[in-house]
Amino acid sequence: MGDSDFLDRLVENLAAFLGSDCEIALHDFTHGYDSTIVKLINGHVSGRTVGCPPTNLFFEKVMGREGPISDVPVYFTKDNGRVFKSSTTFIFDKKRNVTGAVCINMDVTRLLLAQQNVCDFVGYDASENRGEQYAQSLNEIVEQYLQAAENEIGKPATEMNKSEKKRALAFLDSKGVFQIVKANVRLCEYFGISKFTLYSYLDEVRRNSRQDRESEQDGVLSGSDVDNGPSQMV
Repeated sequence: MGDSDFLDRLVENLAAFLGSDCEIALHDFTHGYDSTIVKLINGHVSGRTVGCPPTNLFFEKVMGREGPISDVPVYFTKDNGRVFKSSTTFIFDKKRNVTGAVCINMDVTRLLLAQQNVCDFVGYDASENRGEQYAQSLNEIVEQYLQAAENEIGKPATEMNKSEKKRALAFLDSKGVFQIVKANVRLCEYFGISKFTLYSYLDEVRRNSRQDRESEQDGVLSGSDVDNGPSQMV
């Protein structure tokens, strides 16, 4: 994952510099995602410990997206009424594969309750809240997303019809849930379907999603106005 001595010292120094309200987490992704935090300072901020997995945002914003992965210098999240100002810097190998990350989570709740000039300095914008949830295990993350899927559809899985189950799977796929090892086992149990049916539904919703994107692109191209007449530069 890189120079472990340097990373250890970096985490220690950041924590000493930023204070006790700031959690510094070093993740190692080279052995999977079940247990990625290998060094953690001020874990009381999120309630996590060494050995915990990454948060739901990692699967949603990183594993669940297409294209190159880039750092997230500043973002805001909420958890149990507290506001966090966070930053994620990824660690890459020579082939640009993500092998780890250094994550900073500062509890700025008390600062936001101070005078307006302090709020301006912090720069918190409520519209940027991404709903990050700190979990003790990947199973907990999956359960959080299953609850979110029920909220999205408006009913529990036991009452969903075939079409609604597909909508729920499309929602879960957009959140990167299928990147979590063995999540399919829980999903089959949750929806009351076989593994074959699960992936049959998943293939269908992904295929429909691609077709929708292609249709949107075709619509943009066909709707473009082309003027072959004389032009005038201003």
